[in-house]
Amino acid sequence: MLPLKRHLLNILDAVKVADYVVFLLSAEVEVDSFGDLILLCIQHQGVPTMINGVQKLGNTGKKASLVRKSLGSFMADHFPGEDKIFDFENDQVTK
Repeated sequence: MLPLKRHLLNILDAVKVADYVVFLLSAEVEVDSFGDLILLCIQHQGVPTMINGVQKLGNTGKKASLVRKSLGSFMADHFPGEDKIFDFENDQVTK
């Protein structure tokens, strides 16, 4: 595992040589403009096998299914066909 700081070129270099990439999304905080830029650059560069995960989905209460669906749609916008979100708290893959 190689956690990276928010540096565009370092992230792109790491993705280029990775076998798997885990995109960790928050259920509470929206992706900012730097996050969108990273996803766009990774999309154009190409990405190996990816896993989309979410943290703190349980904190959203009754809105959890809406948040999960929104995150799935967000990732599918950047990476078509990649709308499955793994809930790291519950060990569930959701679509």
